[in-house]
Amino acid sequence: MLGLVGPGRRGRTRGSPGGTPLVLRAGLIPLDEDARPRFVGAFEVLGLRVATSETGAAWNSFFADLVARGLSGVRLVTSDAHQGLVEAIAANLPGVKVLCLSMHSDRRWVLPVLDAGGAGYLIKDSALEELAKAIRAVMAGQTYLSSA
Repeated sequence: MLGLVGPGRRGRTRGSPGGTPLVLRAGLIPLDEDARPRFVGAFEVLGLRVATSETGAAWNSFFADLVARGLSGVRLVTSDAHQGLVEAIAANLPGVKVLCLSMHSDRRWVLPVLDAGGAGYLIKDSALEELAKAIRAVMAGQTYLSSA
């Protein structure tokens, strides 16, 4: 599973104040046979990119670079619900399912993810068991929405 985390420091998701650099990161998170993370906090970094915003263009460039360096075989991406992220994943990793994890449960955050092709939306404070359930559902071709 490819897990994405951004920004690399706490900051606004639509850009950083005064153009302060953000770090866009991607890495692999190992899962056990029940689709649960094997080690809490386990994260093998695949790439880093410094950007001044988390726009679709920044994410697109980031993914294009990862693919150019040989990233392939990805079936699932979990990430925050950053603007333009789902589209950038679809453009660079066709057929990959995207499960967004966010602290926002309001429809105005959920619907754009689903409209962009996201396969699921989970609230970040959900139990680990719900994350595993969401991953299994998304990988089975179902849409998963957080119970929260």
